[in-house]
Amino acid sequence: MSPDDRELPGLQLRELVGIGGVAVGSIVLGTLVGLWLDNDLGTMPILTLCGLALGILGAGFLSWRRIRLFLRAGDPPANWGPETYDDDDDDN
Repeated sequence: MSPDDRELPGLQLRELVGIGGVAVGSIVLGTLVGLWLDNDLGTMPILTLCGLALGILGAGFLSWRRIRLFLRAGDPPANWGPETYDDDDDDN
């Protein structure tokens, strides 16, 4: 099997669940840390909102890092362009 014949990896259910889990975990962790700090310092809801914002940013960053691997694997060939596209129905 040549390297060109190998199937490119795609996002399977396991990877999608993993990305979702990382996103939810980041948001929940950031919110819980913000709540904990707000309760200790009496600054409700400032640090909770900051923790939520940091959790959302972290979720986006971590999700992007995981998805990026699959986007790189599916890059089109270097000679991809209109001349390589055949929209004719004939088999010539």
